[in-house]
Amino acid sequence: MSRCFVVFLFFCVALISCSKGDENTTTPEPLPQLSNFYPLKVGNNWTYNYFRNTEEVRGLENTGIVVQVIVTGEMPLGNETYFELQTTTAGNNNSCNFCEPDGVVISRVRDSLGYLVDSGGAILFSSSNTKDYLVSKNEWGNVYRVLKADPVRADVPAGSFNCLDNERYTLNPNGVPFEGKDNLYFSEGVGEIKKTIVGPISGKILFEKHLVSYHLN
Repeated sequence: MSRCFVVFLFFCVALISCSKGDENTTTPEPLPQLSNFYPLKVGNNWTYNYFRNTEEVRGLENTGIVVQVIVTGEMPLGNETYFELQTTTAGNNNSCNFCEPDGVVISRVRDSLGYLVDSGGAILFSSSNTKDYLVSKNEWGNVYRVLKADPVRADVPAGSFNCLDNERYTLNPNGVPFEGKDNLYFSEGVGEIKKTIVGPISGKILFEKHLVSYHLN
């Protein structure tokens, strides 16, 4: 047997071994998808009432402001898919400057790695990151929210829900926080449950937004 033939035979055996190794290579399992925390699906809808905290009334007084939110569609924007929200508010009549104004507003949102963001890139809620995020910049101070570490229980007309809480606070131009801090509560798979609106100076709750009813597909 010639030396050249031995070399050729060795090369063939090595090639076959590599081919068998390639056949045994397993395809990595796909990563699990994140749950629809917020949840965003066409047809889902929520109804809210605003309540006023007054000294004259023991407890909260219904303001008569009704907010209805419906997921009306989904659409691609850039490389992402956004869900269109139609928010209809009635009964405000300029009685609450902190609440949604009367009328219909169309917005587009998506879940971005646990952040609920709008089509302009603004963060509306964080469900997975406890890092403070900017809500708005103003001459009188910058507004931030942060996901609190501990879940809370929120009781509203629609029921009792385990929620994550994003606390909102404001820093004046010197970086000093105002007294008032309010809260925004979301429940996984249900959506926004409750929001408190606090006076920045007094620190007292002025209004609360409560989930009254909802329908999920």
